[in-house]
Amino acid sequence: MKITKRVKPLKELRKEKYVPGVIYGKGIDSTPIQVEYLDLIKTFRQYGKNMTFEINFDGDKHIVYIKDVQNDYMKSDQLIHFDLQKVSSDDTITSYVPLHLIGRDDRRKIGFVLTINLDEVEVEYQVGSGVSSIDVDLSGLGENESIHVSDIELPEGITMLTDPDEVVASLVYVAEVEEPDEDEEEVLEVESIKQGSTDEEEPEE
Repeated sequence: MKITKRVKPLKELRKEKYVPGVIYGKGIDSTPIQVEYLDLIKTFRQYGKNMTFEINFDGDKHIVYIKDVQNDYMKSDQLIHFDLQKVSSDDTITSYVPLHLIGRDDRRKIGFVLTINLDEVEVEYQVGSGVSSIDVDLSGLGENESIHVSDIELPEGITMLTDPDEVVASLVYVAEVEEPDEDEEEVLEVESIKQGSTDEEEPEE
């Protein structure tokens, strides 16, 4: 990703398809920066908000990660600002990593309800060990069973910080309620009318 110092007004930058941002962190002053929109999108898709990468900026090399991004409130898929945080090779990073739920659609069967309680977890890792997501396999989830944080297999170099007893997902069987067929509905309707007519009759004197 090619980073340069920001010198133009925001409106002009975005018109030229650049995204404004800021870089800060250990050993560097907070500095306004800019990057071409497509370059930022490509980098964000590759590294997400957790993986570190190297950039050349102002004549020096820096190890950074995308700390945060801001989306256009009118177009949620449009990035309009970003933060880069500089780190050193011996730093430890704490971040939230999204969970990639495998077999999610296979668990959605008639009579079963799949409940997702967590879609991300908090983890800790050394610079260079970050991941964009963590896989959680739901294919083995049986009736009335749950997968907890403690069941997640972590990639090497990742330490879990989220409570291990928290439930990630659970599968519950819900008994189906049989709907009456058309004939049964007609019988119930006739009986209801008869009952109503009986209730309306005046008592004999």
